[in-house]
Amino acid sequence: MQLCKGFRKGNILKKTKLVRRVITSVTAFFVALVISTVAMAAPRTDMVDVSNNNGAMTTPEFVYMRNNYAVKAVTTKISEGTYFQDGTAAGNIKAAEAAGLYINGYHFARYSTVAGAIAEANYAAQTAKADGLPVGAALVADVEAPQQRGNGYYTNTAANNAFINTVAQYGYRSTVYTMGSWLNSQFYVDKGWIAMYPYVPQGNYYSNHHGWQWWSSFYFPCSLGRFDVTQLYDNFFMGEQQPVVKSTDDSKQNVKASVDAVKVAQSNTLANGDYAQAGTFTPNHNMNVRVGDSTNSGISGVLPAGYSIRYDHVFIANGYVWARYVNNAGYYRYIAMGANGGAEYGSRVKYTYVQPARRVCIVESGDSFWSISRQFGINMYTLMQMNNANAYTRIYPGEHLYY
Repeated sequence: MQLCKGFRKGNILKKTKLVRRVITSVTAFFVALVISTVAMAAPRTDMVDVSNNNGAMTTPEFVYMRNNYAVKAVTTKISEGTYFQDGTAAGNIKAAEAAGLYINGYHFARYSTVAGAIAEANYAAQTAKADGLPVGAALVADVEAPQQRGNGYYTNTAANNAFINTVAQYGYRSTVYTMGSWLNSQFYVDKGWIAMYPYVPQGNYYSNHHGWQWWSSFYFPCSLGRFDVTQLYDNFFMGEQQPVVKSTDDSKQNVKASVDAVKVAQSNTLANGDYAQAGTFTPNHNMNVRVGDSTNSGISGVLPAGYSIRYDHVFIANGYVWARYVNNAGYYRYIAMGANGGAEYGSRVKYTYVQPARRVCIVESGDSFWSISRQFGINMYTLMQMNNANAYTRIYPGEHLYY
């Protein structure tokens, strides 16, 4: 886990205030604890949106989010109406780009007419250009203001379309961000960015849209304040760039793979069967762990990129090369190491065991996934995934957990 070194001054003061606030709000703390604990499968933190409310972001903060929370994209506030330019946008764009993240912008809409939408779109796009938002990025209309609430359905829809079409003239792609309760009631949204915060965030709400913003108070240890986080369902906020290796491997996730990791061996297709091979496999992106050697088999967990498993057999079946290994609970599990005769999904070392780059803690009385994740500074759901567990899994004193 990366330490919070080189981050903004004031984080310690901010954390002190947060601690004081927690001490004086014990009830709220335990409510949050219960919510976090009962969630079976938390949504991903694929994208973070920021504004002047978070202060000027820095590259180390974005790198921390990328490395520890798998953040892939950032959307920063650009403007509001025709009167406000977010003074942190230019710096946020540079910081996100330096951290290797996709960068996008959003405009808080105050328009209520087509003419007003066009005026705001010109203002937003010109401001985005001045701030350095790259051509091809998304510049989204955030539509949730009182100005739209009293408008008619068709008036709002026409205004939104006018905004989208106008920013396109500047080279930006666009869509509409709004709350779930407004979706297709205040206006029509074909494929947007939808916000809805369930009591227990889990699942895949609004999966037919570009993304679902599932929490507005996410805490990153090395940053000030709270953040809106989004689970993405496509590459709209990542430059519409398809991964080099599509998720036909079984991961079902839009993870950009390194070109250097892709090896094509079209002439090496092997016959289906059980091959008595042993070794280690290290994926180059997150991989689903299956209970059988088929993409139709159930998913029991996720093996994060960079973590190794030791396999005892290789199976060629259903178009893939599968590694079989024994998990911590003693059950056989399967991971697709590549397509049969096609791309490989990571590095493989035959007959040689390489100790996985992970650490072990011993569970003590009173420990929980939550307390252990806080102790070692790791996301609770990542901790669960690394141990093939969920929120209903019990842990006992003396048990060993990977972290």
